[in-house]
Amino acid sequence: MLESIINKSDERLIPFSAMLELTSRCNLACRHCYLSGAQETETPLERILELINELKQAGCLFLTITGGEPLMHHGLLEVLERADSSGLVVSLFTNGTLLTPNIADRLSQFNIMDVSLSIYGASGETHDRMTGLAGSFGRTINAAKILKGKGLSVIFKVLVTRDNFPEYKQMLAMAKRLDIPYNLDPLVTPCDDGNPRPLEFRLDDDNLKRIYRNQIPYHTSPISNQGFACSFGRSHCAISAAGDIYACIQLARSAGNINQQRFMDIWQHSEWLKEVRNFSAGEVAACRKCSVSSSCRQCPGLSYLETGNFYTPSPETCRHARLVTSY
Repeated sequence: MLESIINKSDERLIPFSAMLELTSRCNLACRHCYLSGAQETETPLERILELINELKQAGCLFLTITGGEPLMHHGLLEVLERADSSGLVVSLFTNGTLLTPNIADRLSQFNIMDVSLSIYGASGETHDRMTGLAGSFGRTINAAKILKGKGLSVIFKVLVTRDNFPEYKQMLAMAKRLDIPYNLDPLVTPCDDGNPRPLEFRLDDDNLKRIYRNQIPYHTSPISNQGFACSFGRSHCAISAAGDIYACIQLARSAGNINQQRFMDIWQHSEWLKEVRNFSAGEVAACRKCSVSSSCRQCPGLSYLETGNFYTPSPETCRHARLVTSY
């Protein structure tokens, strides 16, 4: 049912889902973070509230609110209230360290589908080393318990890196013990400006293969009508803290800015989005000749980050596909 709705949204260019980066500020200093740094300007709260109205009018149903750390934004609760009154289904991405019982009380009043908390270790030593903040592990775990106690659905986002690989099974056991579902992800990306700094935390081939063999079912069926793993620029978009419209959060090239234009003016008339929408997986020449292309989940956003060109295959996507087909 959902796949059919996404396909129809693709065909009609309806922004069925959107990701809103409320702020690029964060209280952590994660060593692997894809954000290149806090942006000097943030979209005024009143414009964000207008944007939510515009997204709803454009046909948006699912809104993911992220950061930076969204709990650092003074208007988060107003944004959630506007999204709730607009009938949007909201997911909230947070590190949880700033959550209090009072904030959790307020969150429980809104139509929040789930709250995703990032976990980087099964121990404070490992997790805190990744986040750069002593005590962050305990605060994130405490946030999970508070949110569950308020009846909110919690998901752990488990990023597996070179540093925490030795205890990834303990992370999953911890999630099971707390009765919290998890999304396991072994993909470490460059910064949004192309800086390769986070890539030192990528798993080596042997450990990446172990993750896929033991933990992650590798789905290769494309979701989008273009043959990619998502519907970027057709039924999905992202909005940066500064107001730039992106085809997706990884394809950080601006199609226009909501502080200068209305959302639909950008969505319907941006030349960059038109180029994105006319691009299909079959146009990547190197992939047409590749022996593992049938096991590959091409990601133009990652290609853009790694090579500066979304017409070029992502080396990391190629590596994952090659390893998956080797066992």
